[in-house]
Amino acid sequence: MAHKILTIGRQLGSGGRELGERVAERLGVPFFDQNLISMAAERGDLAESYLARFDEKKHNPWMYEMVTGGNKHVPKGASLQEALFKLQGDVIRHISKKTDAVIIGRCADYILRERTDAKVLSVFVSAPMEACIERKMEQKGITEKEAEALIKKVDKDRRKYYEFHTGKDWSDPESYDVYLDSSKQSMEEMTEFLVKRFEEL
Repeated sequence: MAHKILTIGRQLGSGGRELGERVAERLGVPFFDQNLISMAAERGDLAESYLARFDEKKHNPWMYEMVTGGNKHVPKGASLQEALFKLQGDVIRHISKKTDAVIIGRCADYILRERTDAKVLSVFVSAPMEACIERKMEQKGITEKEAEALIKKVDKDRRKYYEFHTGKDWSDPESYDVYLDSSKQSMEEMTEFLVKRFEEL
């Protein structure tokens, strides 16, 4: 039987990660986000700290850092960004074979696009900049200016990463099955909606 996978792309401060956690909890399925880095590091026999700096960041030829260790799963001579994308892709495909799950970012929707052993619902969560700033200020205890700078930097990295690997527009509703604006619905409403869509897969 094909497993069900909910993938969530998100703007920083939109609440996409929290939404994913809530949906996973409601469904009783595993939730994957930062733990994908440690799982990739374990698969490649590399230090997690070695890879974490390049999570959801596009390969930069001007800051090329080559993989020098690892095992047979690590592409020799590749950049750390490329190695991490490959290892996380391996992990994501393995997850889709074993269990239903909620996966945050990492181009999971694209990585699983041709799987016949998984039913994938791709979601993107957005919000106006003002709402994202307010959320990050509250979460991190930072100023409005600091929150705006952080959001712009992280979203720029995520956009470049996603578009480099997928050839699709990161924030275009046409790139996903479901596009949500978290400023227009409550977290509870969005959770209910996605739980229902997931169960209907």
